Formats: sequence, C-alpha cells, structure tokens
Amino acid sequence: MGFVARPLGGIVFGHIGDRYGRRASLVWRLLIMGFATFGIGLLLTYEHAGLWAPAALVGLRLLQGILHRVANGTAAC
Repeated sequence: MGFVARPLGGIVFGHIGDRYGRRASLVWRLLIMGFATFGIGLLLTYEHAGLWAPAALVGLRLLQGILHRVANGTAAC
C-alpha cells in the first residue's frame, strides 16, 4: 500500500524541495510522518469505530508511504 504512494511523494515533495530547499522538505516530512505515526498509535479498534478504523489506518499508511519516498530522495542527494 505504501509502495504505491511513493512516486506521488517524490513528485510532490520533489517540487517542494526544488522550490524551497531540501531542508524545508525534510522538516515537513519529519513533522507529518510523526503526526501520521502518532495517529496510528491512537487509532481505535474496529469494535469501537467500525469501518472508520481501517479507513483511517489505510489513509495514514498511504501518508507514510508518500513521505517515505521523501526521506530516501532527500538523503540520497
């Protein structure tokens, strides 16, 4: 799932890195990745939230996949 989102992260954050610098791109990546990981830790179970729990998990994992590409692309340059 995250593997599918990585090219999108490269496109979006590559543009941000070119326009505002690699440091800004990396700082945003770290902040958003931290919030996504924290959100996964706070997710309720299916029994409590119903279908919202797996939908939120998929959304947060996609966000992590997008941002994973940014970490590899920025560090390699």
